Amino acid sequence: MDGVWETAVLSELETVPIGGKNYKKATYSHEVPDISKRNLLLVRLGGNGIAYTGDVYVANIRFDNTALAMTDIDLEMLAASYGDGLAGVSVSSFDGMDVLYIQTKFANVNGNWQEVTTRIDVSDLNIADYERVSFDLYFEEKEIPDISVATAFDTKYDFEGNMKAVQSLFDSYNKLVAEGSDIGSYQEDIRSLLNELYTNAPLYTKDTELANVLVNGFSTKLEATESIFNYDKNILSLKAENNIGNKNLTSETSDVRTKIEALTNTQKMTMSTLIYVVFFVGAVLVVILTLFVITSVQRSIKKFKGTLTQFQKERLW
Repeated sequence: MDGVWETAVLSELETVPIGGKNYKKATYSHEVPDISKRNLLLVRLGGNGIAYTGDVYVANIRFDNTALAMTDIDLEMLAASYGDGLAGVSVSSFDGMDVLYIQTKFANVNGNWQEVTTRIDVSDLNIADYERVSFDLYFEEKEIPDISVATAFDTKYDFEGNMKAVQSLFDSYNKLVAEGSDIGSYQEDIRSLLNELYTNAPLYTKDTELANVLVNGFSTKLEATESIFNYDKNILSLKAENNIGNKNLTSETSDVRTKIEALTNTQKMTMSTLIYVVFFVGAVLVVILTLFVITSVQRSIKKFKGTLTQFQKERLW
């Protein structure tokens, strides 16, 4: 939403000497548009076919009597400032004040419009609660063209993105509950994001009826979420007990298996030993029997030879 444009005619402005240089001082002060909360204040400088390369300092940015603390500005957001006439932007010190320091590079290119748009995070304020926005500008006295100055207000709370984030958190949370796993900080993360949505719902619309619908909707969702969390406590408790039981059963099963394996190994060793003993005894008996047979045969042969010799002697006589 654009604010009011006004023209700073540098040649007609008061000259202020600061730090050995001359500056043209202008003050911007206009009503805040009738809008809901916005997160960005845009300070804009521009013009058609202007040539200006001086430094510009923006000081005393205020909403009514509430001053912006320049040292608390989100520098990452400020770094996203843009425009054909922008050479650089930062937070600096000027004449004892914390200020927005803008380096410019306006060049007259065929009379075309060129602009500087600085992005200042004001999400900590609800600008809908204020009537006027104001600030002082100090233009380095270098070239002295007519420069247009304005504000704009942009960026609402990302309801769609954060609702998707809540759903994503719920999906991961439900999976952990189903598994009986540790849910970590998921409940608190979901609760925190829903409360954030609930708080911001009425701030970003001027429609009272819509604001009430949103507040009631998020309130109902928060209550339902707490009911789910309480119900899940019982599920997680039962699953935890079940997991402990499964763990104990697994441990006992492992112990029984170990004992069975040990007993089996003992029985195997006993059977092996018995087989070896039987085999050894059998082998010894075979050897003994063989020796007995051989000895018996040798005795019979010897006896037969003796009988044969006696028989031969008797025939000779």
